[in-house]
Amino acid sequence: MIAAVLAWCLLVSVLVEPAWPQDQPPPPPPIPVPEISARSEEIVASLKALDERLAVSAELANIEARLPAMTGRIQRQLIETQRLLDSEPPLAVLANLADAWRGIATDIAAWSDLLTREAIVVEGELDRLNRLADQWARTREEARRSQAPSTVLQRIDITTTAIGLSRNTALSRRASILSLQARVAQQLALVQDAQARVARARGLDLAMLFRRDSPPVWRDADRGPVPWREVPTKLWAGLVSEGRLLAQFMADRPERAIIHALLFVALLIFLRMGHRRARHWSEDDPDLARVARIFRFPISAALVLALTATFWLYPRPPLVLRNVVALLMLVPVIRILRQLTAPTPPIGFFALGAFFLVNRVRELALDVPGLEQRIFVVEMLVAVAVIMIERGLVRRNEAAASSVAASSRVVVPPPLLWIALAALLLALGLGAGGYMPIARLIGDGVLRSGYAAMLLYAAVRVADGLLAWALRSWPLIGLQMVRRHRALLERRVLRLLRWVAMFLWIALTLDALSLLDSVREILSVGLAASVTRGTITISLGDVLAFVVTVALAFLASRFVRFVLEEDIYPRLLLARGLPYALSVLIHYAILLLGFLLAVAALGVDMNRVTFLTGAFGVGVGFGLQSVVNNFVSGIILLLERPVQVGDVIQLGDLEGIVRRIGIRSTTVRTWPGAEVIVPNASLISDRVTNWTLSDRRRRIDLPVGVAYGADPERVLDLLRVTALAVPGVIPEPAPLALFKDFGDSALDFEIRAWTDRFEDWLIVKSRLGVAVNAAFKNAGIVIPSPQREVTIRFPPREET
Repeated sequence: MIAAVLAWCLLVSVLVEPAWPQDQPPPPPPIPVPEISARSEEIVASLKALDERLAVSAELANIEARLPAMTGRIQRQLIETQRLLDSEPPLAVLANLADAWRGIATDIAAWSDLLTREAIVVEGELDRLNRLADQWARTREEARRSQAPSTVLQRIDITTTAIGLSRNTALSRRASILSLQARVAQQLALVQDAQARVARARGLDLAMLFRRDSPPVWRDADRGPVPWREVPTKLWAGLVSEGRLLAQFMADRPERAIIHALLFVALLIFLRMGHRRARHWSEDDPDLARVARIFRFPISAALVLALTATFWLYPRPPLVLRNVVALLMLVPVIRILRQLTAPTPPIGFFALGAFFLVNRVRELALDVPGLEQRIFVVEMLVAVAVIMIERGLVRRNEAAASSVAASSRVVVPPPLLWIALAALLLALGLGAGGYMPIARLIGDGVLRSGYAAMLLYAAVRVADGLLAWALRSWPLIGLQMVRRHRALLERRVLRLLRWVAMFLWIALTLDALSLLDSVREILSVGLAASVTRGTITISLGDVLAFVVTVALAFLASRFVRFVLEEDIYPRLLLARGLPYALSVLIHYAILLLGFLLAVAALGVDMNRVTFLTGAFGVGVGFGLQSVVNNFVSGIILLLERPVQVGDVIQLGDLEGIVRRIGIRSTTVRTWPGAEVIVPNASLISDRVTNWTLSDRRRRIDLPVGVAYGADPERVLDLLRVTALAVPGVIPEPAPLALFKDFGDSALDFEIRAWTDRFEDWLIVKSRLGVAVNAAFKNAGIVIPSPQREVTIRFPPREET
């Protein structure tokens, strides 16, 4: 009967819907009367903290203050965009517009995300306050029903009033956030609409790349005269438009402009200081003469480095800013490269600078009828001629070039040179035939790519010179790792700079060919490709992030250990073996941290990692005892240091020198030259003889026998004196000569001497034996060979 009743109750509890929705928590129970006072104090304190958190933050106040200026900027940009779109602009102008709107969209989207997070936080606090108000209302009813004292009821009323005030504050805060969020969303919608219009215009322009918009150059009758009077007007209008875009961009980032100026001043000071020291570099080290040339133009070098930092100070800078930076770098780069490539600077440098200026004029005066095609065709002809002339000069001077000239000459990889030549010839043919959109894209892209390569090459050379000066100046010159490994550090940093410059050049080349966005989208889609197994989803980007994080952990570990071993440990008085133990422990600690960060970058939930770690622990108990035993033994070896790297140990029939102590095993190199891998557990559990644990001394025992009849005292004195004269034998402990026994054919002695060069003890023993033999020979003491007296007894003859 009881079982039936319980089953019925269970069925009812399952079938009958609860009094509150399933997706909401149940209402909080009333607070017991004895806990009301304490809970009230806690609630009042938490409400005060909540009121402080709900106060207007500096970030939201900044958004509120900057929104009117941003609104005006968007309106001006909308008017400018409409004007440019009505004039059917080329791809370069559309790229400028897209970059300008992308910067605005980034700022507005960041504001929108911040407001959304704040609104979610305030909404959560409101929900908590509503539940608190409901709980304390229930508590008051329960307290009045239980006839609680009036002071308790007053305390409840005070708490309820505080909750209500905080709730009003939260409601007001939510209203202001939602109002600001709506205004920001309105501006974001305008920005996204403008981006869509520019994207459609770019898509239409790209779709019509292969259209013929001009007659061929050989049909002069089909084209009218060039209105040269319109050229200055068009140039001025284009300059004003770009100047307005640049001013708007810089006005929104005044702090970065200040940092840019301070960076230039700091670089100029450093280069001025390096100029004084660089005068003597060619005398001290002839290899530095080429680097010292950079410091002859400190202002130009500082400009090159400061302007190159634009890509770091302004992530994804707009095209107009890149054009201005390239224009400002033109003269400094030409001056520096002339000095670096002396006495035969390549004409390609000057040609690239001229092409850049011509391109800017052609882009600004693009809509002047008939002008762009003529300029473009002439420009492509000159570019092809420059490449052919430069290639011929290089071939002519290859055999006769000296080592200095060869090291200063810039060599372009032949495949890149032939690709550029083919692209310029193709652009020339298309432009001459009237297919200017595709010709403009190819020709301008190749020339912009070459100009970017020239600027980056100059920046890398200047950075190399600044690095050479820094590594020879205070405070870096005081580091031991710099003094001992300066050449290695210069090579590694220069290699890093070249890789960074190469990737930056690839990005700029793709951008010049209008392929950067497409490549970025393809990479994004490829990296987003994922594999799902159950509840775990891993994408190609996650795997790449995992690999990169682990690789960076290894590099960080190598660098940290390099700094510790070269500069930290030599300055500290550490026990022998402690530096190696610290380096190994730090190495594995960095790798462990890198692995955890890599797992987090992989997108795996750390709770699942904890579960897998527990499962791994269970597996250890069954099949991995030896691995864990060796792992723990390795940690004990590193912490206790009973065996250290460089020690000579003997384990059973194994004897040799310890080369490496790892987490799982130790490498021992035997005297014949074999390397034996010894599990760490054997070094902890088995009996190990460490010959060099406390010092490097070893005793040498050399037995010797002399003929009967020799004076034992004289022999003992001669052995002691001879041992002290042997190189490698130390005077303390003093050599000990002993008379051991009466042998069959000699008096047995033994000389015991000590050496502090353990690795050479066999050599010292050999020297000692040779010296003892020579001393005995000079003293007339005979070292007998084993003798035997043999008595032959013949049996008596029988008489016959």
